[in-house]
Amino acid sequence: MSDLFKSHSPEQSADTIPLFPLSALLFPGSRLELRIFETRYIRLIEQCMDTGGGFGVVRIEEGTEALHEPDARQPILASVGTLVHVVDHAALPDGQKRVTVLAGRRFELLGTSEHASRLLMGRVSWLQEESGETIPAELRHLRAMLSEFVESQAQGSIKIDLDSASEVSWWLARLVVRDVALGQRILSFNSPVERLRTIDEILSMQGAS
Repeated sequence: MSDLFKSHSPEQSADTIPLFPLSALLFPGSRLELRIFETRYIRLIEQCMDTGGGFGVVRIEEGTEALHEPDARQPILASVGTLVHVVDHAALPDGQKRVTVLAGRRFELLGTSEHASRLLMGRVSWLQEESGETIPAELRHLRAMLSEFVESQAQGSIKIDLDSASEVSWWLARLVVRDVALGQRILSFNSPVERLRTIDEILSMQGAS
């Protein structure tokens, strides 16, 4: 599988990257521990560790994560996912692997193809975060809420730029969004302020219930 990372360069507008479909979605900054048991993914993780490359995590809309039968169909995937990198790993006695991944840049999935190993490859276009947006006055209470959360953590172990609408929006998304369909919509927003407005609506509905 040495060809998996040849065209993977997030500096380009589009690339082909290996995919790891999951029943969950990951916002930028999310960490997730995975137990890897399928041969196609064990080899992918090994190559990632050798090369420093990443792979795309995309939420499954229809189908399953594992292909238990040789003729099993690949799942139907959401249109937006995140690029992840392995930040921790351990070999397990049964030959499986336990890895922790960190989600970063988002992408739009343009199409898929199947590698000989049955690993899905995705043709992706990298989504650009809108820069320079500030948190509007009417949403500053969200900044204050996140600030209180940070201060409540032991020894101030969490560092957040509370003046960054992008960073605040992704932090709040990870903390409060539980509905995967709504989370998928938020993941597709390029505007941090649009994300903050949607999160504010979620909090308002939660408070009213």
